[in-house]
Amino acid sequence: MMNLKHKKTLPLNAIVIGNSMTGKLVARVLSEYFEKVTVIEQDSEPEGPYPRKGTPQSYHTHGLLKSGENALDHLFPGIMQELEQNGGEKIDFIGDISWVYQNFHFVRFKSGFQVVSQSRPMLEWRVHQRLMQHENIKFAYSQRVLQYTTDKNKTRFTGVEVENVITKERESWEADLIIDASGQASKTPDQLIKNGFEKLKQTEVKINLAYATQMFERDPEKRYDYKSNIVFPNPPEVSKGGLVFPIEGNRWSVTLVGYGDGNHPPRDDQGFKDFAKSLTHPYLYDHIKLLKPVGDINIYRFPSQVRKHYDKIKKFPAGLAVIGDAFCRFNPVFGQGISIACLEALELEKVLKEINSGRYKLEVLPRVLHKRLSVLIDPTWMTATSDAFLYVNTKGKRPPGLGFMQWYVRRLYRLSEYDQDVYGKFIRILHMVEKPSQLFKISMIYKVLRAKMPKRPTNIDTDYIKQDHKPIL
Repeated sequence: MMNLKHKKTLPLNAIVIGNSMTGKLVARVLSEYFEKVTVIEQDSEPEGPYPRKGTPQSYHTHGLLKSGENALDHLFPGIMQELEQNGGEKIDFIGDISWVYQNFHFVRFKSGFQVVSQSRPMLEWRVHQRLMQHENIKFAYSQRVLQYTTDKNKTRFTGVEVENVITKERESWEADLIIDASGQASKTPDQLIKNGFEKLKQTEVKINLAYATQMFERDPEKRYDYKSNIVFPNPPEVSKGGLVFPIEGNRWSVTLVGYGDGNHPPRDDQGFKDFAKSLTHPYLYDHIKLLKPVGDINIYRFPSQVRKHYDKIKKFPAGLAVIGDAFCRFNPVFGQGISIACLEALELEKVLKEINSGRYKLEVLPRVLHKRLSVLIDPTWMTATSDAFLYVNTKGKRPPGLGFMQWYVRRLYRLSEYDQDVYGKFIRILHMVEKPSQLFKISMIYKVLRAKMPKRPTNIDTDYIKQDHKPIL
């Protein structure tokens, strides 16, 4: 275990607010630099790979992108192999997935670009088990943060006041560093105002998304020509979609999504299948129509994707940094959240290494980290926002260059129906293992300009929506 260079004569305590995936990753990074790391969690102690109240997303299909897998293997060596051994399904993200988006069928070929598919509870449980091996990481369950404490001059946050949700007992805990990984429940914006700091600015894009997830039995002996099936919307004409992924326990995790009022999936079994049948293509419905459901249908509503501009606060207090969904919440349909959290944890690791080497003092960690996180999420925020404004009911400030981005990406989708090089590059960028700038090289621009595009209808056209655009091979 290492001590920070400028604090080497003092024991260092760090507090992480939230035992989410982000909180777990942050705790793992901090454990290398702080003598004690305390993770504060409002839920009770987990008993296994099961969904929990504080993480409603754990009931739904989740995606771990390749960049997230790489980061997890860095922080927890061998964990992806461990997930596979515990029932995770290895998938060639190009060859094993039948994917339709905006009415384009993406080409399939054996690419070797593999990921492991498992439930979010399984992922969180395996990570949690690894954290339990670190003696300096402690978990404070059934505790909720009431407020932050400050020094006399109110220039730094020095700890938190907590309340036991069962006994109602209150305590104050000191820390040399607090990391807020509490997601949308974050108290930081209010605590900044309460203690005289600048009001936080944010960018909100209202997408009015809802999705429903149902598990189905999976016969391991039955063979399909795919391992996953995705039918995404074709905006603005169609605002509904869905996806199927295999997970541990011989189950299919099936999620149906809808944007805007009147497009939200229902909770009953028959309504669920009817919704699947109403999608632009029959593939997902054909997959589940004869399967036996397991458990209840769970609904999740996601009104807005929100980016909080902590990086733009001129005088941010020392002793506190914000990360994960508390920093920026992305549309969960694209499965970027956990992978972004993984990459943010690596950024925190880089900053702590620089502090440990003497390049920075601990006091400037929030300013340095927030600026780096903002740069990290910029491309993902742009692509998520660009997609969001394809739907007519989306509300918010349109970013500059939006029309061009939508035009360009749609042409990339068209090329991805038959050009393996383009689609392979697109997938690697989607998984954040390559930079988006790769899409704007001269050779790529030339292909995009020459792409032959199908005509789009001016009104909803059932024949157009349902026709089968086969890949050109």
